[in-house]
Amino acid sequence: MKEYGILLIAVLVAVSGLIAYVGDVLGRWLGRRRVSIFGLRPRHTAMVISVVVGMLIAGWTLGVAMAVSRTVRDAFTRVVALRIKVGSLQRQTAGLAKQQHALRNQVESSRTAARQAQAERAKAESERIKAQKALDEQRRKLVSVSEKLRQKSKEYGRAERAVWQRTAETFVAERKVRSLEQQRGRLEREIHDLSSWSERAARSLAEISKAALIAHADEPLRSVVVDATQSRQEIRGALRGFADSVGQDAKSRGASGISLAVIDRKSGKVAVYRQGAVPEVLANAVSAAGGSVVVQAISMFNAVKDETLWVDFRLFRNRRIFQKGDVIAETVIDASMSEAQILASLVSLLRDKVGPQARDKGVLPSPIPAGASRPLLPSADMPVGEVSVEELLNLAREIRKTGESVRVVARALADTWTAGPLKVELAVAAS
Repeated sequence: MKEYGILLIAVLVAVSGLIAYVGDVLGRWLGRRRVSIFGLRPRHTAMVISVVVGMLIAGWTLGVAMAVSRTVRDAFTRVVALRIKVGSLQRQTAGLAKQQHALRNQVESSRTAARQAQAERAKAESERIKAQKALDEQRRKLVSVSEKLRQKSKEYGRAERAVWQRTAETFVAERKVRSLEQQRGRLEREIHDLSSWSERAARSLAEISKAALIAHADEPLRSVVVDATQSRQEIRGALRGFADSVGQDAKSRGASGISLAVIDRKSGKVAVYRQGAVPEVLANAVSAAGGSVVVQAISMFNAVKDETLWVDFRLFRNRRIFQKGDVIAETVIDASMSEAQILASLVSLLRDKVGPQARDKGVLPSPIPAGASRPLLPSADMPVGEVSVEELLNLAREIRKTGESVRVVARALADTWTAGPLKVELAVAAS
């Protein structure tokens, strides 16, 4: 397209130059010839020819340009319309410029709004995340509350059943209350009777408290070993003699008589029997136990002279507790102490170690015969373990002579069974 424009310009220039040349040649020719056109003077005719040639050049140029370029043709033929259109377009351009400016302002506002919207969107997203977390937390709480609600519902169901149960129990209790009210009336009458009996008992107790005790509560009175493999008749005979000896022992102590009782260890009830029925009851129990059985008569309560002595019979399986030479207990004694202190230590060994150890293993304490003096240094329970006073004194002197701490051992002097007695041998152990 660029080469075509250059070629067109070159042709126009060449043709215009050719026309100018032809016009100049024609003008000179006419001037020499002094040709006149339209009655004009030759000079004026040459001027007309020059003007006509110029007009031909312009017309040629314009015609070729209009023929070749539509734009040039439109510029000459539609110039007014184009000016009007240009003005309209200029006005439209101005309007468009204003609109563009407004649009730019709107775009800027939109961008600002977009940035604000983006910031608000980010803020909203952050709030949404927080809200989501809060929602998740609420959901977890809802699940927890739902679980608690189910638990409470179960508890409510159990409580409701318990209420019905308590209601039923209340009705039963009300009936029992009415029954107890009736019993209370009977008990009040019995209390009145017992009050008068209590007054009499208090007077009797005051008199008893001034009297000397002939037997202590839980004190063993007598014991006997019965072979349960014997015939029932032989067992009854042995127990009849034992019951008679208990009665004689009670009378020798100063009791007015005895009441024989047997305590049921499971129910705690006391069954009272006549003295003649006791051997039969004991014979049944001994036969059921089998083997060698120790029957021990125990004072149930503290008893005073000229009062009834209540007796309980207890059965123990007679088994071997210690073999001869078994060590029962031992202690260390400082020989630098006085002989009296050493003797007290030996007595303490018997009372606080040998006795409790033997009782724990099942050796029964030996009954104290009627009229015999009680132990010089009694323990909380009846004493178990017998050593002669001479043996204690000799051992105390032997320890005193050593002049140093020694270990004293208490051994069983012979095989010892549940029925006892436990014979004890005290000796200084080799270091």
